[in-house]
Amino acid sequence: MLAISLIILFLLSILGLAVMKTSSLEEKMAANALHEDITFQVTETVSADAMSNPQNMASAFASTTDSVDVDFSKPESGGHFPTTEASTTVSYTGEGLIKGFSLEIDNQPATGLKFIFDSVARIPDTNTSTRIMQGYVRMAPNAADE
Repeated sequence: MLAISLIILFLLSILGLAVMKTSSLEEKMAANALHEDITFQVTETVSADAMSNPQNMASAFASTTDSVDVDFSKPESGGHFPTTEASTTVSYTGEGLIKGFSLEIDNQPATGLKFIFDSVARIPDTNTSTRIMQGYVRMAPNAADE
């Protein structure tokens, strides 16, 4: 009887250890998902912020390297959110016709100035990062017809 009790106690101990290990793994997975979501939201925010400022596209258009880095004012980290780093590079990739657009600007055919916004956010403490590249077309008068 004592031997059977010891075997059952041993099996319950092994089961308890397995449950603890699974619980620890699930906690790590949940933290990973949270950090990935945070970096995604930060990346989307800095990308939208860069696209909302026409000066960023003007700087990339006028740049001799065809790309510029955009500076961001980073709010202080606090509460439950980890410290994140974020950056965006705006690249001018050329001009061309705007698909589905046939109107004119000031009686001149319109052209599209094409840009790529490459945004990255990372949480250095956890080595989590997200990168988003978005294309953007800005309508302008056709420079070739001026």
